[in-house]
Amino acid sequence: MSLVSPGGRLSPGATRDGGAAMYEAWFSRPVPVATGVSGEINNLSNARQAVDLLSNHWRSAGSPKHMAALRACRQAMNGGIAADVARDALVDAAREAHMLVE
Repeated sequence: MSLVSPGGRLSPGATRDGGAAMYEAWFSRPVPVATGVSGEINNLSNARQAVDLLSNHWRSAGSPKHMAALRACRQAMNGGIAADVARDALVDAAREAHMLVE
């Protein structure tokens, strides 16, 4: 798996400053999730967006699937796992929280 954009550049958000590289970790397909009271649909396209949702706007925060998805998305942003492995964990957590739009 390449952690660079298709043009060979680091993805937006990636760093080369000597610290840990952070990547957007783009998913192969967006994950549609319903959020808020009104059920607004958000299409999550990368692990960075998923971490924001999982950290700040999750309905059933703290469940094992929620924690696994958060951990997987953070690992994908650090280049430790493929973005679509994190995507699969996010889909499982969103389904459990009744947030996945299928």
